[in-house]
Amino acid sequence: MPFSDYRYYLPLMESFISRSKWATQRLEAHGHLIPEILKRLEAEGPLAARHFDQQKRPGSGWWNWKPAKVVLELLYWQGLIMVSSREGFDKVYDLAERVIPAGLNTQPASQEELAEFCLQRALKAHGLISFKEMTRHLPLSNKNILKTVLDTGVESQEITPAKLEGISDIYYALTETLNQPVPKVPKRVHILSPFDNLVIQRSRFKSLFGGDYLFEAYVPAEKRRYGYFSLPVLIGDELVGYLDCKAHRSNGLFEVKQSTWLRKFKASEQKLIEQAIARFAAFNSCTEYQLDLELSEIA
Repeated sequence: MPFSDYRYYLPLMESFISRSKWATQRLEAHGHLIPEILKRLEAEGPLAARHFDQQKRPGSGWWNWKPAKVVLELLYWQGLIMVSSREGFDKVYDLAERVIPAGLNTQPASQEELAEFCLQRALKAHGLISFKEMTRHLPLSNKNILKTVLDTGVESQEITPAKLEGISDIYYALTETLNQPVPKVPKRVHILSPFDNLVIQRSRFKSLFGGDYLFEAYVPAEKRRYGYFSLPVLIGDELVGYLDCKAHRSNGLFEVKQSTWLRKFKASEQKLIEQAIARFAAFNSCTEYQLDLELSEIA
């Protein structure tokens, strides 16, 4: 997250313990470790969870990295410590005051400022979005205040409401976005991350693109439809299929483990798909890709 957004997340951090049963339970179980962890961070500087692994200190007993890691995360989510760097997948934590840049505005945002921040971020991230979807984009603001700020934007004509064919909800867009000329771009294939703004809200994706999509990494293998890490594929603004891919960086091979297509393709479209996969392979530091397209799937 950019530090310029820091003040908008302060209310979320300050209310974390009261909102989370998980946090309350673990604070009761491991909260006695907090003073020692803060003391070590203050004295020794940035530390990762592994630095607390099985370290016996006078009067403190044996450290178990799992409870220590839990406490580090509790302190992190409250904003008392922050991630100053990473070592591989390991977070390196430090006291918040040593990570926050000097001169940064750390005054908590008012409820109205917070609602305006969430509204603008949702509109700019999605382009076109319903109120329900706004509340899910950044769930930081009170919904009633967010709706008031949205209505004010509509009244001032900064925001334009719209009805979409076949969808009952009202959608909204920044008026300046709608007034921009539609760019002329060549038809292109887009391979999307499961966490792309276009995909992350599954109900929105289904409403707008007809995509019945689920991130299947947490689904048992025998119940998966599109694959462990399936990626939605669009041609222009049409959802045409899913790819389950794996990058073998040790030998530079990009493997398409499973491809699921929702319609047949013209030869020109097949070429676009292959070009997109080649770009995606290169993006993942692979020099070769493996793709098996069944002839019956190609028109």
